[in-house]
Amino acid sequence: MVLVVALVGCGSSATDVIDAGRDVAVDARVEDAQTTDAPGDAAPDAPSDAGRDAGPACGDGVIDEGEACDDGNDLDADGCEADCTLPACGNGIVDPGELCLGAPSIVDVRDPGDGALADLDHDGVLELLASEYDPSRIVLVRVVDGAPTAERFEGGLGPSRITVGRITADLAAMAWIDTRTPQISVRPLAASGPAEPITTLRLTGNAHALDAADLDDDGDDDLAALVHPFPSQPYVALFRNDGGTLTDAPGLVLADRVPSDLIVADLEGDGAPEIVVLLKDSFDTPSMLATFRGSGASSAATWTRTDSPVLPWADRIASGDVDGDGDLDLVLSGASGYQLVRANEGALDVGEIETIPGSVRIVTLGDVDHDGDVDRVAHWEDSSLHIDRNDGTGLFVPDPPLVGVGSVPRAILIGDVNGDLAHDVITMVAGSDAIVLLLSNP
Repeated sequence: MVLVVALVGCGSSATDVIDAGRDVAVDARVEDAQTTDAPGDAAPDAPSDAGRDAGPACGDGVIDEGEACDDGNDLDADGCEADCTLPACGNGIVDPGELCLGAPSIVDVRDPGDGALADLDHDGVLELLASEYDPSRIVLVRVVDGAPTAERFEGGLGPSRITVGRITADLAAMAWIDTRTPQISVRPLAASGPAEPITTLRLTGNAHALDAADLDDDGDDDLAALVHPFPSQPYVALFRNDGGTLTDAPGLVLADRVPSDLIVADLEGDGAPEIVVLLKDSFDTPSMLATFRGSGASSAATWTRTDSPVLPWADRIASGDVDGDGDLDLVLSGASGYQLVRANEGALDVGEIETIPGSVRIVTLGDVDHDGDVDRVAHWEDSSLHIDRNDGTGLFVPDPPLVGVGSVPRAILIGDVNGDLAHDVITMVAGSDAIVLLLSNP
């Protein structure tokens, strides 16, 4: 398998100061002046340093010979590094606006499905949990000394969707959809990887999406799954978590459309997450974005549904604060392109469709260039990976695409998996039987 990827170059902008953990002290050494006393004279007072010119030095605010910049301080990541060099990839400093992704690292996985990131050993570095279809296993990927390593666990996954949540205050767990036998499996997570036992939650049909969030405000995460028991109508299956025990709660019946995606996100910023479902109909008919707002415990909640027509044949939802107003927004993607849905105090403002010369298979949001706003990362049907940077106002400006990343993408993840404090980009590529890691090199 040969993957050709065009590397993303480095850029930087002097915005906020980020403490990257690197403190460079600059010494300006000045030779003491030599004095010679005349014979017989009394020893003079020691010469004073007041007003003496110490000569050129990094950090004095003057660009001297050998300095690329000098902003008058000894701080990194402010547009001029502490050693008076300009921001550059490979200097070990995470600068605002800098995007430094290296050549792809490949983990061979037979027909990978979904993936999730979690800090299993609480060292501040994320691990990757992914599904492998043939044979059906959980793949745990760690990056050690810049290289990914893979460990496999029996799981019975299928090409499934995975989510990670907190089953109790002290215990994290992963949940996944087993597409071959309609069910959700839940497995505790330990520092060494997925642990026993496995809890099984039965479904009445194939599930298309899964997410975990605290729906009933009791401190642990519940589960919501998008299920389609064809030819019956699709529905959202809810499972309430009562101190580590998951039980059925009344589900949410959906319209007679094709279920596409589901996320749970706090769009109103009130601490009570909404359930957002994407339903598609045909290539020339608007899809439907159904938003459910609940009240009360999930075992007896009252859910209010609001429908918004969106771009035709929409496939995926991603959430993030695109416009920086403190509210989560939604980015939809599909065969028609992209569409931004802004959430302002709970009201959804559906934007114009952004058409592209192709089809978007999957999209996610994250701050890949470390400038404080979320960027858009998408995998297109033509096997290219697109990183579109947020200009700070909510508009996405495209970088040159990374070509030849692979076909049939199933997930894109953003997070620090190599421990350098910068975000890496990971894509699950079923058409290439690979997990492709674009590791940062700040």
